[in-house]
Amino acid sequence: MRDTWMANVPGRGYCFVAPVARAGSARKQANPGDRTPNPNLPPRPTRIIGRDADIRAVAEHLSARRFVTLRGPAGIGKTTLAVALAHELENQFRDGIAFLDLASLEDPHQVVSAAASVLGLVDPVEDLTFRLLESLRDRQLLLVLDSGERVVEAVAWLAEQIYQCAPCVYLLATSRESLQAADEFVFELAPLDIPPKGAPEC
Repeated sequence: MRDTWMANVPGRGYCFVAPVARAGSARKQANPGDRTPNPNLPPRPTRIIGRDADIRAVAEHLSARRFVTLRGPAGIGKTTLAVALAHELENQFRDGIAFLDLASLEDPHQVVSAAASVLGLVDPVEDLTFRLLESLRDRQLLLVLDSGERVVEAVAWLAEQIYQCAPCVYLLATSRESLQAADEFVFELAPLDIPPKGAPEC
C-alpha cells in the first residue's frame, strides 16, 4: 500500500504521489439532504423505551395546535422526549430548531435575553422583546422551551407573545407544571408501566 503513496523521483527524493481531492469537491458530492448538526440542539437520544406512542401523539398535537407543553414530574423523561421529537421534526421546519434550556435560570428577566441569544440576536438593543418578536415574525421554526418551571410566568408570557406575533413558529415546552398560557395545550406525560412479575425480559 505504501508504494502507491510514495515514489522515488530523481533529483527530488521520495515524494507523496497519491491522488489528492480538494475539500470543495468533496462537499459538492455530499448528499444535499444532509444537514450540519445543530450545535444548539442536544444530541439525539440513543435509546428511548416505551415512548413511541407519546412521541407520535405530541407530534400530532404540535402540528394541529402549534403550542404544546409536556408536563410531568422530575425525572420522567420530558426533556428526552422533547429532544427526540425535535430531531424527528428538524427537516420539517425551514429555519430548523431552537432549543432553549431554562433549567439554570432563576431570574425571570433573563428569559427574553436567553431566548434572544439562542436565536442569534447578540446586539444589545433597548427593547429586546420587540427585536426578538420581529426576528421571529417571518421565520418558520420549532422553539423548544425546556425546564421552565422555575421561571414559569416569564416563559408563559414570552410563549404567548411569540404565538401571537409569529404564526409559523411552533412552541414545545417542558415543565413540571403547565404554563397556564393562552392557547397552550398540555400533554401529561405519564409514568411508564412496570412489567408484571414473571414477564420475559427483552
